[in-house]
Amino acid sequence: MPDHRASAYPLTSLGQFGERARPLRAELQEAALVIGLGQVGLQAVARIHEMLGGLLAKREIQSKIRLLAIARRRSIREETLLPREEKLMLSLDPIPWSDVPGRYAQLGVAQWWPHSPRAREALEDPTQVRAYNRLMLHENAALISESLFKLVQWLYEVGTGRDLKMPRRIYVVASLAEAEGSAMIFDIVTRLRALCRQGPATIIGMFSLRAPDLNSDPERLLAMANVYASLREIDSYTLHPDTFPSNL
Repeated sequence: MPDHRASAYPLTSLGQFGERARPLRAELQEAALVIGLGQVGLQAVARIHEMLGGLLAKREIQSKIRLLAIARRRSIREETLLPREEKLMLSLDPIPWSDVPGRYAQLGVAQWWPHSPRAREALEDPTQVRAYNRLMLHENAALISESLFKLVQWLYEVGTGRDLKMPRRIYVVASLAEAEGSAMIFDIVTRLRALCRQGPATIIGMFSLRAPDLNSDPERLLAMANVYASLREIDSYTLHPDTFPSNL
């Protein structure tokens, strides 16, 4: 029979400490780069920024940790969540949906850009479509590539002497249910893998299956579709990495 007993350690909300949390008594034994994607990733990195301030000394944070949130610019208030150097707020000029494949033909967009959707709400708010958010990455490719390059360079140069052998980890945080964050995962991780060829580094994905503000059945259905599409992409790339290259 299934065991219905409650877990001894209940799930803890992001930004809060669980029962097993303990103060860090020694120095941090790794160099960490945390990248948040989309609006959920932006909120997560902001929480991590706040939590680290209460856990570690400022000197240790500056020497061993870097944070970066990559998200669509929505409001000035949200931009104040993080220091300037810890965020990339992206934008995309309005363009008719049907004109995108031709305008971005040199980027190979026509290979993955969907046909014009029949759902009117998708045309009125294209930010709810995963392809639109992936296009936003390509529109800002130079800025993103330069930022990731500098951060990965820091990851390999951090520390001296014995510290050069400490683990180097990259944490990618996003929601698979959110159109914005889930659309960025493939290209960002592919770019990180290419940049990490110069030395050992572990890339760890931390993905939520929830999107913010799910207030209606259509929104919940869209979130489920985003999760399914994201998992299919990850599965396809894992099986055939050479078949699905990224040109970010």
